[in-house]
Amino acid sequence: MHAGRQFSYRLIPLVFALGGCASSRYVGSIGETGVYSNLGYGLTLDLQASEVAARWQAIDPEAIDDAAAADRPKVNDAPVDLDGDGALTSDETMRHLRPTLRLIARSSSAAGARIDVDVVILGGDAASQTVDVAARSAARELISPEFVTPDWTVSELPGGYPVWTTESGTHRLAVIDQKAFSGEKVAAPRHQSVRVLLIAPTITEDLRRDFDRVVRGLSLSDKGGPVARQDAW
Repeated sequence: MHAGRQFSYRLIPLVFALGGCASSRYVGSIGETGVYSNLGYGLTLDLQASEVAARWQAIDPEAIDDAAAADRPKVNDAPVDLDGDGALTSDETMRHLRPTLRLIARSSSAAGARIDVDVVILGGDAASQTVDVAARSAARELISPEFVTPDWTVSELPGGYPVWTTESGTHRLAVIDQKAFSGEKVAAPRHQSVRVLLIAPTITEDLRRDFDRVVRGLSLSDKGGPVARQDAW
């Protein structure tokens, strides 16, 4: 196993043990050390690193009512395609947020700016999508249905996860591809797409740098964390 993946998988349960609160595995939590961890999607983000916490306020996924109504992620008690077969069934019902995590700019000079981190399971026919197709589909969904720009920058996160990044007007988007993620059904890996979206009245160099810090700060695993009894399905 790649060292980056191994680190991520070990970090997730450790974060919960040291500072995280009990929560739905697909909602996630922010521990006392400032690390956001989501067991269901195998994702962590150190909010204290690279000045992210100093410049951006993360909406606590376990206390979203504390945020302004317009800033809150949407709470869903609905099926999630846990096995990636393209069908949603009642026994796949999990509490989750859309987006998975939201950051709001603290500075008045960046008023109105936010960064959303979201995870989408590509199931059914979409599971076979190549990363370029998944990235362009995400851009049409999140930026504009007419989005056709060929201007993508391709990079890679530790663990070999490809990152496709583009910018258009008031949006900057990174799409990270996870082709074989082992969730609740370890025998049936699923295809996940991690999307990081910056929306701002004006995309400045400072905002681009912060966006890139968030993307680079993501630690992804190729498997989910341990399943608690209340989360078993």
